[in-house]
Amino acid sequence: MTLAEIRLKFIEVSGRYDLVVDGDISSNVDNGANFYIQAAQRWLDRSVDVDVLSDIREISILADNYVVEVPNLLSINLVMIDGVEIAKRTKEWIMINYPGYATTSSSPSYWAFATRSRTSRGNKRIMFNCSVSVDTTIVVNGSFGDSLTVNGDESFWSTEFPELLVYASMFQIEAFYRNSEGMRDWLNVINVELDAVDFEFNLEQFEPIMQMSEQM
Repeated sequence: MTLAEIRLKFIEVSGRYDLVVDGDISSNVDNGANFYIQAAQRWLDRSVDVDVLSDIREISILADNYVVEVPNLLSINLVMIDGVEIAKRTKEWIMINYPGYATTSSSPSYWAFATRSRTSRGNKRIMFNCSVSVDTTIVVNGSFGDSLTVNGDESFWSTEFPELLVYASMFQIEAFYRNSEGMRDWLNVINVELDAVDFEFNLEQFEPIMQMSEQM
């Protein structure tokens, strides 16, 4: 299902017709519904270790730059440049051991997660122990989410388990209105659905959501 289709179902289930413009579900123009759907998508991406979110992506970085933004990144398994894996360190380690990292141009041998900037739109950034000397393509092996921004956008959750994305969107509404009972009820529904996901994909790591439910 697309974002527009998820939004329509979300409005029907929640009864929150005010979350589309003029309460008109026939036109289905967003008036706040996307906020809860996008929050639900990020929550599912962060909370569940799904192997199918793993991917290998190529990221371009221009010469004389030492930091690059990686859209929709959740986690990293490895980073490669020119077919060679470079080692992970902390930002502090790079700053101490390579004080000229921002001005020295060479071929990086270490990477670390960098502080997010105000313009990064929530995307994670990685930095290197030196600036690249030429325009470079970086290969990132990791887990990535999807962006649900425009009506035609789709994601793993919206296509494979659209009902789960709607349930999670309902949970987000209850969370924002601090309705603990409603949150517990939707978590129960979500966890039943996650059992089916576990069976289908043979997953093992749903503890974050389960633990959250037990603590409420």
